[in-house]
Amino acid sequence: MAAMEENSGNCNSELIAELNQKIARHSNFLTDSNRASRKRGLEGIIKELFSGALSSSSSTVVVVYKSVQVAVTKLIADPVEKCRELAISTVEKYLELTNDYSTVLPAIVPYLVQRLGQQEIIEPSEELRLQLSQLTTKLVCLSEKQNSLYLDDYIKVLQRTLVDPFYEVRKEACKCASILAKSIPEHFHLQSESLIKPLLHSISHQHYKVRVAVINAIGKHIIQ
Repeated sequence: MAAMEENSGNCNSELIAELNQKIARHSNFLTDSNRASRKRGLEGIIKELFSGALSSSSSTVVVVYKSVQVAVTKLIADPVEKCRELAISTVEKYLELTNDYSTVLPAIVPYLVQRLGQQEIIEPSEELRLQLSQLTTKLVCLSEKQNSLYLDDYIKVLQRTLVDPFYEVRKEACKCASILAKSIPEHFHLQSESLIKPLLHSISHQHYKVRVAVINAIGKHIIQ
């Protein structure tokens, strides 16, 4: 039995080493000044980690991803839209494989605030603002036990996304606010007032589904 476990450990170490080697070929491009190189680097990492020959072992992928996590996350703020899109997609794919958010949250949450939580719109693409909003919701759902640690950051994001010009972002923000309120009611209650004004701003929105999402968020979760 011990021999089997040792062989399994050796095999896993070999897989990690092999995948790390493959990823290193692409990760060097992530900080390249050439936009095409950064894009190519991200595409290579996505391919190797999530659809390559060595991607079948999720535990191996999780270990290897951590070596490029910081570099990938930084590209969420890349000047090139396609690079930002690929970076967000990489994070989303990784979240499907891991249940350890101890390194993900401190890496990604500041970028969510940077791209979504400012007075002015920083992310110009409606589609990427929606994708980032959906990523925020996913994090809130997956890491419930740690939501209180990032409540201030999530509130900053929601205050802006609840009044986003793109109605789909507003809908997603209502969903996220409801989930956040439900996950940590005792903490959320202390800050819920800061979301009432942006929610009420959308209660007469031209899109019916936005109005419904706002009413549900206020009635079921925000105001207790």
